[in-house]
Parts: sequence; C-alpha cells; structure tokens
Amino acid sequence: MTTESSNEQKITFILLFSRNQPSCDVPYLMAQRDEQISPMLLSTTLYFMRDLIDYRAISFENSVYIIGGRYSSTGHLSNSVFKYDAEIDFWRACESMKAPRANFAVTIFESKIYVIGGEGLKGVIVQSVEAYDPKANTWKEVGIFAKPKRNNASCTIHEKLWSCGGAGSLIEAKSTDELIVVDPRPNEWKRSLTNYTLPSPREQHCFTVFNNNVLIFGGCHKNGDEVQNIQTIVRASNHSPESAPEWEELSDQLQHPRTDCGYFQLGSSLYIIGGHDSQSGDPTKIIERIDFTDPSNIIIEELFEIDKNLGAVDCCVVQTNQFNEHLLPLASYLNRWIIW
Repeated sequence: MTTESSNEQKITFILLFSRNQPSCDVPYLMAQRDEQISPMLLSTTLYFMRDLIDYRAISFENSVYIIGGRYSSTGHLSNSVFKYDAEIDFWRACESMKAPRANFAVTIFESKIYVIGGEGLKGVIVQSVEAYDPKANTWKEVGIFAKPKRNNASCTIHEKLWSCGGAGSLIEAKSTDELIVVDPRPNEWKRSLTNYTLPSPREQHCFTVFNNNVLIFGGCHKNGDEVQNIQTIVRASNHSPESAPEWEELSDQLQHPRTDCGYFQLGSSLYIIGGHDSQSGDPTKIIERIDFTDPSNIIIEELFEIDKNLGAVDCCVVQTNQFNEHLLPLASYLNRWIIW
C-alpha cells in the first residue's frame, strides 16, 4: 500500500472514557473527512480497565494515556499508566507515577504530560505535580502546588501552566475560585507562582484554549450541602500571565447541566459530551457543539443523543485506519453513515 493510499484510509476516532463507572467497554465515535461526527456509538473492549475508576485519560501525539485512578472493588489507588499507540494499534504498560492519585487534573506542557493535585493515600489531597516524558518513559516530581486541590482543571497557556477551581478537602464540600499560574520549567517553579481568581467558584469543570479563546465551562459550585450547576461559559479576553485575566461571559450558555463533562476539538468546533446534573445526579446524554467559525457570533447548538450514561468522561482523539483491530467493528459502517 502506498503512503498516499494509506493516508486516505485514516479515520478520526473519539474514544470516550467514563471515569465514574468500572467497565472494560469503551465507547467511541468517529469523524468524517469534513469533520462532522457520526451519531453512531460503538465500543471496544479493554480488559485492564474493568475495575478502574477516577483515573484520567488524555491523548498526545496520536496516543492515548490512561493514568492513575482507583480500583472500585477495593478502593485502592493506582499509580499505573497505560498507553495506546493508535499508529500500530497496540496497548502497553508504561512507567508508573511516583505516587498513586485519583481525581486530578492533567495537561500537556512542552511535550510532557503533567498531573496536578488529586486524591492521594489515606484521604490526603495531593499538592505534588508530576511530569511524564513519553520519549524516555519516565516520571519525575517537578514541583509542589501552592494549595492541595482535587477535581481541579488545568491547561497550558503562553508557556505557563494554569490550574483553576477544584476543592481542597475530602471532608469539607466547598468549591474554590482560585486560579494558579506557574512556569514549571526547572529553576522557575517556585519564583513564578501567581494567584488570580475565576468569576465564580467551581469544580469538575473544563478549562481549555481553543482558537485563541481561553474557555471555562461546565462543572458545579458546592458549598456544604448546597450544590449548583454552572451552565455559563466564560472566556478570558486577555490571557497574559503577567496580568489578571478579564473574564467575559458568553451570551449563550450550555443548554444542559454538565458536571464532569468531556470535550474534544474538530475543525472550528468544540464538542461537549457527557457529564451529569449535579443536583439530580442524572447523566447528560445530548452532545452540544460550540461553533467558533465567526468569533463575533459564537453559536451553541444541540446535536444528537447518545445511548450511554457518561456521567464523568474524558474524550481522546486519535487517527488510525479503518482496519484497526481494537476499533474493527466500525469498518463495516464506514460507507453507511446517517449524518445529522
């Protein structure tokens, strides 16, 4: 097969990892060449995940990494890491984290995977930050965050690591509005720490950069026994680490409550999937899309309903071919899509 014909066979797959329920069945979607997604939801079987919850999944350089979490049958935390290389359709175990953790934030910085905060051993909220080098297959503790956080969110902006929201205790249910910006490079970590704030306290939310927009959406606000869904979408009109961000609330908001939802990017659109209503506990099954084609007129619309309960989800996008062994059932449907 020539390189050109091989490229023609490439398909975009979106794997949906439901972190709140143990299952070895991982559902997935796929995207057309015009970057629309098919409403058909299929699944692949990953036996090593059958007892795992509260982990994080992230895609990087056409691979998927499953990191940490806890075993639902025993409650024991995990520091294990698994990698799926989509190019060769192969799963393998990687070097384990230095310390086990669950419900942490994860992001990419300078070609390394960073894990921030989360729940550690004996119910302790973790302050340490570890970084994984995929090329060397090694983990290293790179710093200590100013405050312990779980259910926080993180992303990389202007060569700085930003982490926001979350809760600082397993006992006291109280969300925070703290935004911490740090330069995690060697010799810069401690002296570059900066504290800002979000428009409102939140946790189990999403934090990302898309089309030069710094966006925060989804999640909830907890204060003792009170819990409130957050459906507004805010963006930073200025996002330089040298000045406090000025937050702007978009005129449209999410049409469904989405605590612990996932998202993925295709073309000029941001797709939001899963999550749950933090007040009723009901899962959210409708996929929504935010269209950034016209920055002055951002459109939010409903797409279609999925038939899975994805109450807490990470979305991982990879490209592989239609004869992929793990995603093989999809091949027979490639020419029979019904697109919304």
